[in-house]
Amino acid sequence: MGSEQSMPPKKQPQRAPPVRRGYTIAGTSFVEGRRDASASGNNSPGASMCSDSELPYISYTVDRPIGDSPKHTAKNRDAKKSLQRRQMAQAQARRSQRARDIVVVKAATDTQLDEDIRRLQEIPTFLPIMRGTLGLPGARDPEVLEGLDYRPWARLSSRLQAHLAACAHPLAQTQGLLTSQIKQIDTEVSRLYSQAVERQRNNARHAERLARVRELSHQLARCNSLLTRSLQDVEELNQMLPEDKRLAPFVWNSQKCA
Repeated sequence: MGSEQSMPPKKQPQRAPPVRRGYTIAGTSFVEGRRDASASGNNSPGASMCSDSELPYISYTVDRPIGDSPKHTAKNRDAKKSLQRRQMAQAQARRSQRARDIVVVKAATDTQLDEDIRRLQEIPTFLPIMRGTLGLPGARDPEVLEGLDYRPWARLSSRLQAHLAACAHPLAQTQGLLTSQIKQIDTEVSRLYSQAVERQRNNARHAERLARVRELSHQLARCNSLLTRSLQDVEELNQMLPEDKRLAPFVWNSQKCA
């Protein structure tokens, strides 16, 4: 057959067990057939799995069944590629997440300590003279208290007391003067407030009187208008009378009224 002539001389063909007539699937698995085909290094079909007298099909039909379509292989390849892409994306996400968690701090350029910190570090460690002040149960030492002299502390306290008294007396005098001045100012403010209240009351009374004057002026103006209208009515009535019964014309003299 042509398939037997296309096989490479280095690899010997393998015979599969005889296959019944009517079956097109070989006895070996599909994975082994693919492995043999990939190991051969070419695209030629594999060795014949049966003789020409037993099955009138070529070896390519036996190794590659009819149901093994190229579409199925393409699907498997696509699924494998998608799985690889998903795994690569997950790995990149993990690497980026780790990179975000890492905080890079710039190295210090000035390694010299601050002047205050350096001075604090130069202070030696010390403990109080009376260990009882530490609050420890076994730190009571009565001998230390007996060895201390109280007279310097008494002199220091007396001098501090005298200094505070010397500073307090002038301050007390100034405070008393300020208190008296504040009282005087309060009295003066109270007097001015009472005067302002009295003036406000007087202004309120004067405003009330002015309101009465304005009201009186309004009433006088109303009376004048009523009187003028009455004179006009009288003049009209006088004109309606006969000539022999008419009255003399009324003359309004403001000077006589005044």
